[in-house]
Amino acid sequence: MNLSEKNTTPAVLIGEPGLVHCMSRHGIPVYTVSESSPSISSHSRYSDSHLTVSSYDSEEFIDELCALGQRLADDTVGKKAVLMSHDDRVLLNISNHRDRLEKYFLFRLPPADRVRSLLDKLKFCRLCEKYNLPAPVSVEVSGVDDLEKAGKAITPPYLIKPGYRHYWYAPDFTDIVGSYQKAYVCSTTGELEALYAKISRVHPDVVVQEYVAGDDDQMLDVNLHVTADGNIDGYVICRKLRVYPKVAGWTCYARTVLDESVYRTCREIIGELGLTGLLNLQFKRDEFSGEPRLIEIHTRTSILDYQGAAAGQNLPLKYYLDLAGGIGDPEALPAGQPSLQERAEPAEYPLPEQAGESEGRRETAPLSASPPYLPDVGYIHLARDIRHFARYRKNSGYTFGEWLASYRNVRVFDSMKVRDPKVLVKMLLSLIGG
Repeated sequence: MNLSEKNTTPAVLIGEPGLVHCMSRHGIPVYTVSESSPSISSHSRYSDSHLTVSSYDSEEFIDELCALGQRLADDTVGKKAVLMSHDDRVLLNISNHRDRLEKYFLFRLPPADRVRSLLDKLKFCRLCEKYNLPAPVSVEVSGVDDLEKAGKAITPPYLIKPGYRHYWYAPDFTDIVGSYQKAYVCSTTGELEALYAKISRVHPDVVVQEYVAGDDDQMLDVNLHVTADGNIDGYVICRKLRVYPKVAGWTCYARTVLDESVYRTCREIIGELGLTGLLNLQFKRDEFSGEPRLIEIHTRTSILDYQGAAAGQNLPLKYYLDLAGGIGDPEALPAGQPSLQERAEPAEYPLPEQAGESEGRRETAPLSASPPYLPDVGYIHLARDIRHFARYRKNSGYTFGEWLASYRNVRVFDSMKVRDPKVLVKMLLSLIGG
């Protein structure tokens, strides 16, 4: 592809296939990047070129990104590429080396110290306490003495998770701890102590958190795009109906929802912390109080990007157009599509009342895009969901037919991530027969 003829700002994407799909149908040159070996995104027909790089948390990775940025700038007569990622290690490294990367790339992140305080779960505990965010009680743990403090400060059950997610990516984690999960739930102090004894051999820094009561279907994943002046110009709220494994797993099945209390809470948190760019806030609604409790904040969106696009809110595209100067530029969107300025009409569904302007930050509702933001748009990660049903079907409360019926009107089926399609066929047949 001759970008100088296209005269189009390229996008460099480090993440899941949904990020590629959000860019793919808008004539945007897409370059995928992955660590060590090609990723699923690199096999997408929408990836114009792929670069395999060094470890995401290394200095070599930054050198390789700079070289790619220089090469793309040469091909596009000086245009900077828009840089996006789903990986927290990537974003932390980019944030720490933003002075070097800003020469070649367009990206928007909160200040470096804020990025670190969000991605480091230990610092996130302090941030929540400092700003009185609606988060569960959490205790930083770096040793056995801290674990005793957590046991006294929190009423069981406990949730335990790593200081940084990649702390648990060690190759021997499964041998030492057992099957990998993003977090574990412990019902008693004894369980917590026994599990920490294993986890500390991998990495001692963890967070022990109050477990928010409620089923998995009370978990909410919120993606947003916030402009440089603090305006929320688009968001998507997804309710996770099934996760694998249960309690602390990855999304299998989710649907978009309209939830005013969660939107209001996001707006207040973003304003309080001064956050901008692509953001992901995760909540769980407490079954006793009914209030949404903040679990995590990421300086990125989630794998549910493409679900958001299917619901009318393509947040990565909004981010791209904002940074690349494409707002109002008819060449930045496919023929027949209105510009974002033309779409910026009042939303077609009720939104929370504006509590008042503060510090110059102006609130905007999600754009009335074409189509408008739609609730009840379904997402399925097929391989995870099959495993979910296979493992939990005996106490799931529904039959195979009822489970399959939940796929009605699902618009987004995520990549199956199974090398041999025959495996899926065998799994389905075993479920039907069982």
